[in-house]
This record gives sequence, C-alpha cells and structure tokens, in this order.
Amino acid sequence: MERERGGRPRYPGVLTPAEQRVLDEVRNGGTNPEIAERLGLSRETVKTHIASMLSKLELADRRALAEWRPEPPRRGALGWLGLLVRPAVGVGAVAGVGALVLIFAVVIDASREDATCSSGIAVANPDANPDLVADCESLLGLRDTIRGTGKLNWTAGKAMSEWMGVTVSGTPQRVTGLNLAGLGLDGHLSGLLGNLTGLTDLRLDGNPLTGMLPSKLIRLKKLTNVSLSGTDFDGCAPPVLRSATTNDVAATGLDDCGPLLDLPLDGVIAPGTYATRGVAAAYRGPRPIVLDVPPGLSLRYDGLVMVQHARPSSGGSYGLALTDLATGALLRINLTHENEGGRSLDWLDDEATQQKLDRLFDLILESTWFIEY
Repeated sequence: MERERGGRPRYPGVLTPAEQRVLDEVRNGGTNPEIAERLGLSRETVKTHIASMLSKLELADRRALAEWRPEPPRRGALGWLGLLVRPAVGVGAVAGVGALVLIFAVVIDASREDATCSSGIAVANPDANPDLVADCESLLGLRDTIRGTGKLNWTAGKAMSEWMGVTVSGTPQRVTGLNLAGLGLDGHLSGLLGNLTGLTDLRLDGNPLTGMLPSKLIRLKKLTNVSLSGTDFDGCAPPVLRSATTNDVAATGLDDCGPLLDLPLDGVIAPGTYATRGVAAAYRGPRPIVLDVPPGLSLRYDGLVMVQHARPSSGGSYGLALTDLATGALLRINLTHENEGGRSLDWLDDEATQQKLDRLFDLILESTWFIEY
C-alpha cells in the first residue's frame, strides 16, 4: 500500500533501465534470488535496486512496488530544450547557452540519485574491479544497519574515495580500510561486513554499537588492525579479530567464540550461531553452512528441501528450511550456491510485523557462510 503523504512521489515515472527490469520481475512474483539469476545480477544488487525504487517512489513495501504504475509523462528538463535552441543574437544567445548548460547539469546530477555500484560513479571502472563493486554493494547493504541514528554519506551516486571512513586500494581494487571511529553510530552489525575479505584495518571504536558480532567476520583473514573499544557488543568475538597483529578485543570483555552449535531438527532455535555440518554430503550434496539467529525470532528447523531454480533446465538444489513459529513464515536458504537465499512469506495483516520479520530474515541471510574443508 502506498504511503499516505501529501503531494506526489518525488520521482514519478523515473526509473533507470536496470530498475525497470527488476521491477518487471517483481511484478511477475520473482524472489530476489530468482530475479538475480534471470537478470545475471548479484542478490545484493537486486536488493539495492528494490530499496532505491521504494525510496525514490516513496512506497512502503514490495507489494506496493509491484502495484505501482507511472503517471503520464510530463514535460521535463529535456522537453524545454526547444525553447532554448531558438535562433538568437547578442545577449539573448549567451543567456540561452547558460540556461542550456544549467539544465544539463540538473539532469546529470539527478542521474546520480539513480546510480548503482556498477554505474561507474561509486566505482570508476566497474568492469575491471568486480570485487570492489561487490564491496560497494555490501557496504550499502550494511549502511543503514550500522549507522542507527548516526550519519554515513555512503551512496552509489558518490565516488567511494569520498565515502566517510572507507579506504580503497590495491590492484584490482578492494576496500582495505574501514575507519568509523567516534562517528556516533548506534546501530548493529550485519554479516555483510564479512564480505569485505580484502579488509586489513577495521576501526569501530567509540561507537555505542550493540548486538552480536557476526560469525561471518571469520572470513576477514587479512585483518592486521582491529579496534572495538567503547562499543557495546555482546556475545563472543570471532577468533580472527583477536588474531590481528594489533587489536583491543580484550578491552571489550568479549570471550572467544566456542564450538559451533548444530541446528536442532524440529526444535526451537534460540538466538545464537549454528552450523549444519551434519547435512554435509559428497559431491553435489548440500554444503555445510553457518548462520546467526538474531533475538526476536522463534524459529523451528524443518530440515532440507529442494529449491527449484527459476529456469527449469537449471534443475534444483538443496535448501535449508526454517519456520517462524509466531507467523508461519518460511525462510529457505540455498545450501548449494553461496550468497543465495530466498524466502516464501505470506502477506501478513500487520504490516509493521511483516517489515520487522523481513529485516530479521535478511539478517539471517546476510550472516550465512559456508564451512570450507
């Protein structure tokens, strides 16, 4: 349902070609993984497009987006060019050229609001730096979760070299430094931080961040400097943080994380970190996966299911099924291909409950990582 607001959406009918393709798939009922597979995008890119459209069109949720239709086109900046390119002489000609330049500047600036990480703005040469594009998508997915009521200027319409606290270096380029010390960030971390596998310097000190440290941080094997003092994390610290050459993990009072818990089949799953090592099989079987279950959910592990791919010729793959006992909503996690997840969720009568559940499910999907033997 569209939000009740005065006036009309800020960007009615203005979608990038990439957003329009994603919107067409949303209208066809596609999940993010299905859309990613059909369009050849990453799941994070699909999420970024959908989030951009919801914000741009001032819509409340995915259902409203599917129902949205553009208004009839109105004369925009380019529609007035004919008025400016009339024959003119003297001062009038100069004024017309100045106005033309101004209008083109407005159009160019507006295009930055439609940008994605692969648009060539945040990442100057995206084709040559696909890992940096992936880092960009992970940081944009992490941004709103970590900042809380604080401020971060991360946007795909701004070069990553201008992003607050972000260092990009190397060939090919990666995000190698994240210095967010003392920025007043009071949110919590998403497992998307664990995707920044080129990270060597991580500074989160001086921020009242809360919640669990994602187990996926175990993937940050290049860390040499870690600073977490002054944060309010609970739970445990993945060992890779204490292994950094310079670290202050001891000052946080966090213990090292112990052995991973096995997911209890048909039992209620308490908040914590779990592994599915027991389902690991031989070639082409389901891969052992680790996931973090955040507070606020009462989940039941229902075992393995077959996940049918969007293209029938692609066959299927193994998925892990979790059910939210309070609503009956199903979360399905792909165990064959990393970073692919999906969910089948009936529309709930209480929109606030649905949005909260969506975010909690996203946190689980963002936290997943595969055990390597």
